[in-house]
Amino acid sequence: MPANELSITVLKFYTKAREVESDVAYVNPKTGLPEMEDWVMWCPKGQANSLVVPEKISHIDRVVNGADDNPTVQQARLKRAYIMERYRAWQKAEEMPLEGTPLSIATFLREEDRDAIKKQGIYTIEEFATLPDSARDKIQAPRVRELQKQAQRFIEAGDKNVAAARAKVQDDTIAKQGEELATLRAQMEALLSQTAPPADSEPKRGRGRPPKLEDAEAA
Repeated sequence: MPANELSITVLKFYTKAREVESDVAYVNPKTGLPEMEDWVMWCPKGQANSLVVPEKISHIDRVVNGADDNPTVQQARLKRAYIMERYRAWQKAEEMPLEGTPLSIATFLREEDRDAIKKQGIYTIEEFATLPDSARDKIQAPRVRELQKQAQRFIEAGDKNVAAARAKVQDDTIAKQGEELATLRAQMEALLSQTAPPADSEPKRGRGRPPKLEDAEAA
């Protein structure tokens, strides 16, 4: 996996009492109450039923030191940014941001299909379409391979539609610019025709200009 890609899914956030030892809560001596701390539960994409990792938010939100070109450091920073963005949304009681198209958009999926896919930590059509075979086969849904093919066709059709939409916008922009340029030229020509003197008009003589020859002879 390239260093600039992250392949994990946040399953949930939760709060529990801080533990001094296993099953022994830390009690604040000033308040006499257990101190609470936030946790995240995440997994590699498509492995929610086989590999789930609970981790303290305080551990996630640590500054990652190291060289910028170190793949391990890059992955740690991506993980921190990915989880903390969703953690802040959870704190505000907001929906976790999705990077892709929600499964609810897929008309080829039944509600029970969506539920089965989400149980594996997959929440977007793009994630489902690119899920490895080993993870896909763990989804407890009938015809899951065919469903994934439909998801892939959905993504391909979407890419073509996006490309067509961009081409249309570009064509419309060029046509609009052409119309604006033609309008500007017409306005300039109209303005010049209003300010230009008639072709047969005699130019006025300026002050101190000598009279014409015929005027001088008549005098």
